[in-house]
Amino acid sequence: MEASVQLSRRLRTLVRVLRDQRSFNNFLAELLAPAKIQSINVVWLPDGSEETIVSVDDTSKLQFQVDEIVEMVRGLKGKVIRVERASRR
Repeated sequence: MEASVQLSRRLRTLVRVLRDQRSFNNFLAELLAPAKIQSINVVWLPDGSEETIVSVDDTSKLQFQVDEIVEMVRGLKGKVIRVERASRR
């Protein structure tokens, strides 16, 4: 049985186990699943910092609130991200 399922049953709450990916993009894909990433863009700000903008196909598919995801990424990877729904063309 998968570790996240065992922990979820034991703790009686949703648990997601993430692998520490070397690739930041792969980490984001795993964190945001089942939503699919449409694009990832890095914006460099005038103060020298950067922000990663992640566009997903459907924010309703996210298993966590967007602000929770932003905080998780900041805490785990030390990066600032913005998650938004991809515009339809």
